[in-house]
Parts: sequence; C-alpha cells; structure tokens
Amino acid sequence: MENYFTQFPHIVTVEGKDAAAIYDFKHEVCHKIPLVLFEIMQDLKHHSSKSIELEYGSDNSELLNKFFYYIKVKKWGRWGEHKERVQELDLNWYCPAHIQNVQLEWSTTYYNFPLLMEQLNELLCRHIEIRADLSDSSKFHKFIKDLGNLNHKCFRTVELHLDIGFPLTTKLIDDLVNASAKIENVMLYGLVDKPLTEQKRVKWISSSMAEILTENSNSGPYENKYIVNLSFFCESQQYNPYYNRKIGITEKGAIKNCLKLDKVFGNVNDPHWMKIIETEDFQLLWHASADKIIDVKDNELRYSLFITQPLEMINNQQFKLTSSEFKT
Repeated sequence: MENYFTQFPHIVTVEGKDAAAIYDFKHEVCHKIPLVLFEIMQDLKHHSSKSIELEYGSDNSELLNKFFYYIKVKKWGRWGEHKERVQELDLNWYCPAHIQNVQLEWSTTYYNFPLLMEQLNELLCRHIEIRADLSDSSKFHKFIKDLGNLNHKCFRTVELHLDIGFPLTTKLIDDLVNASAKIENVMLYGLVDKPLTEQKRVKWISSSMAEILTENSNSGPYENKYIVNLSFFCESQQYNPYYNRKIGITEKGAIKNCLKLDKVFGNVNDPHWMKIIETEDFQLLWHASADKIIDVKDNELRYSLFITQPLEMINNQQFKLTSSEFKT
C-alpha cells in the first residue's frame, strides 16, 4: 500500500507567517499553500500517511486524503510502499567573481575609461550597464571607440542605455552594436522617430533617460516581481541579489553601492580604489538578505522577491525598506 511520500529534490518548501510556498525549480514556478499543508508535507518527510491520519484523528481523514491527492496531482513527489532516499539540493551559493554587476556612467573627462575596464576585468566582473549622454555626434564616435575596450575581457554581457541627441542612421546603429561582441542590449532614449535598424538588440523610446529614471524611482513598490530559479533562491538566503557584489560608478568617478543611492565610498581615480569594495562598510548591503529585511522576512515568497528599493539599517542584523510598503 502506498503510504510513503517522497518529495522530489527540485521541490523546496518555505514557511511564512500567514502561508507557505512551494518552489518548483524544475518548472521555475512558485505556488502558495496554506500552513496546514506545509506542516503535513513536513510530516510526510519522516512519517507514513497512516501515522499522520492517526495523529490528526478520524474527523480530519477526508481532508487529509484531499491533501494527499492534491500533492500527487501537483507532482511534487511520488507515493510508494517504502520511503525512498533522495539527494537533496545543495542550497549553498558561490560565485568566484569579486564583482558581479557594475552600473557605469560613461565619461570622457573625469576618469580613464580603458584603465577602468582593465580594473573591472581584474575583479572578474560579469555584467556592465553603461549609461551615456551622447548629445552630439562627436561624443557618439568617441563612445564607439571606447566600447572596443570591452573586448578580450571576462565580462559576459554589456547593456547600453544611451541618450541620443541626433538622428541615427542604420550604419551608426550597426557600428554601435558591432563595437563589441559583449553588447547584449541597447536602449536608445530621446528619439522622436523609430530608428532604421533590423538589429534585434536595439530598442528605443522618445522619453529621455532622466525622465525614465525619475519615473521609476518615484513609482510605488514592485508588485508581482518574482524570480524563481535555484541560483536566485540560494543567493537570496545569504545575500541581497540586487546589491550583492554590485558597484555604481558616476560620471565623475564616484563609487557607490548603486547609482540611485546617495552614499559615496571613494573615487575610481584613487589608485587603490579596488580596496574599497573589500571593506565591511561597502559590503553592508550585500548581506541584506530577505531574512534580514523586516518588511519581507515573514513572507513565504521572500526568496523569489527582487528587492531593488533603498534599504535602511535599523540594527546590526536587520534592515527595512525606505519605501512605505512592499506589496506581493
């Protein structure tokens, strides 16, 4: 008789204050479940369905059978005559890169762009977001030349956000996209007419970059902003996926945790600036994991939430969102 339930390794349960969640990493989806079902699934890891029925009593037999049938239909595991041993997922997170993500405001005067690319390469940086004000054609051609410094580096992807102040020909767009094989996406701001290009990586908008950034910073809390995959889940348990191993570098070379934050830790013109990212002060937000943010720590979906809002430290172990609330 099939009395034993073996939960599949790719199914992970997370308890919240008012509900629980099933993280299905095979299909990259998340299901909310009542706490009572979470407790039953925890019991099924160690006990047979018959022993659980005895524990809950005959009055709850019908409800339990519905739960047992439900988790079978959902394919969160399999029933059998004996308890099976399965190897659980390794939920530890590791990344060899000193820096994963850099937000960079391009400059021709305040810092040495080629040197900075060499330094970010030393840090094993994986992704770069470059913002640039290209209000005239002379800046545009200098920018394309600078993009050549992205080649032969360890960067995996580069994303460009460009304010354009003049019409772009098909050739100019092609020159831009082909400046480096690292370029994954290009967002053009301030264009009245659709650019003439068949490049799939290029998108455009008539608003300026400043208008879009202001609109995003003033918008309400993110709703339904979920990422369900194993790497994000593991990182969320130990770190804050938005701030972790991230640097913001302004047009004047100021170093921040993120470009939208005010606090400055130093400047890339300091020959020893890379030491700054090793300090406890700079890495503080890296460790603001979901379990340490009071606004979400009791949320069953906390390990899937991509929290981009500014955070305020309230004691040595806890943070809070500076926005009024976080909706899920």
